[in-house]
Amino acid sequence: MPISKFIISLILAITLAVACSPEDEFIDSNNAPVQSLYTLDTFQFKSQRFLKIESSTLPFIIAFELDGKSESYAFKASREAFPVVMEDEQGGLWNVFGECISGPYSGSKLNPANGTLAYWFSWINLFPSYTFNGIVKENASYQINDPAWNISTEFVNEGAKFDAIPSIDNPLFDMISFKEALLSYDFLREDDKVIVVSLNGETKIYPVKILDHHEIVNDIIGEVPVVISYAPYTGSPSVHRRRIDGQDRSFGVSGQVYMNNILLFDRETGSFWSQLLNRAVVGSMIGKELEVVSFIMTDWSTWMNAEDAYTVLSENQGFDLDYRTPKFDSYMARDSFLPFDVPVFDEAQANKALIYGLSIDEEVQLFTPPH
Repeated sequence: MPISKFIISLILAITLAVACSPEDEFIDSNNAPVQSLYTLDTFQFKSQRFLKIESSTLPFIIAFELDGKSESYAFKASREAFPVVMEDEQGGLWNVFGECISGPYSGSKLNPANGTLAYWFSWINLFPSYTFNGIVKENASYQINDPAWNISTEFVNEGAKFDAIPSIDNPLFDMISFKEALLSYDFLREDDKVIVVSLNGETKIYPVKILDHHEIVNDIIGEVPVVISYAPYTGSPSVHRRRIDGQDRSFGVSGQVYMNNILLFDRETGSFWSQLLNRAVVGSMIGKELEVVSFIMTDWSTWMNAEDAYTVLSENQGFDLDYRTPKFDSYMARDSFLPFDVPVFDEAQANKALIYGLSIDEEVQLFTPPH
């Protein structure tokens, strides 16, 4: 490990005095308790068991579905360096993408949950039922006013012209070492948000400041065609497989939004897909769902200290766009301002508070991310 990286890791370790549950404690060589960076929680939602992993020191939150086999692993929070976040009863280590990287279960992977971050106002408007802090709230159902759609077009608005926001279809990447990231790479600041995806041993990093301008990246990771999307109005990232019914799809930005959340379109059929509802809402693919892929959104400094080399979406994509100047600062400065009206408000949280949501069918379980 480079000396500079060791120093940064040491500083992080010194600042780990955060509240943890007793099961997250470890004992060091001097029989002193050492607390983990991570908190693990298992819970049930609509007859399905889930494992939620989060950290306030290294800001992220992610969830996985548990089946009969994975429930038997008896996970506990790890004190290993990130991205290792937990270990099983055999001492095997698991990373933040739900992959076992050592021990008897090496090579096993947890099923991703249909969960992501989004602003509070979007969750409570997109779903007729939401649960927050153990309280279930029911919204009035929205009448389907056009039989060609499975959502109410009353709340579908044009945020931009069709396909006017250019998706990135042939993404270019920068290969960066830790030393370069520390000394000479100046595109990303420490607190810049990044979406990190890992499949079949390949990991790629997508800066949100680039996705603010494009909203969609069609890419291949670990030989798996995926679509990475980010909806600036709702603050929501997502990653899905692009293969549907045996055919690889290419996605673009329709310019339409539902409850201010992006509607993607696939170029093969022209069907529109809701990012947060995770399904096609109009067109020949209506009702079809996208297969989710595990990812995390965290800050650049967290991931920079997690690895020694990085594959980062380059700012040199061939577009005449300024990715370095924040695009949505004025939008975030006014919590009450939304581009298009929504029917529901709930003062339990600020409109643009970033909330983690786990959705199944028409219901969503909401969690406040650690800070």
